[in-house]
Amino acid sequence: MEHRAKQLYNAGYKTLAHLANADPQILVQTIENLFKRQANQIIASAKMLIKEKAEALQEEVDNLLTLPPDLPSL
Repeated sequence: MEHRAKQLYNAGYKTLAHLANADPQILVQTIENLFKRQANQIIASAKMLIKEKAEALQEEVDNLLTLPPDLPSL
């Protein structure tokens, strides 16, 4: 697994965004011993991780923009 990560990094796939937007055929051609099914799984996993991060960030934004119920008032 660590070797695959190094292969991807060295091929220019340095972020989740790079992987999420990758073309599976180019991945297969670029990365040694990578099959199309594996390339599709890598891309799908990157997309899922980005979606999860975006949802967590949105939840944090929503919490920051919500007035606290214990806010002191006059």
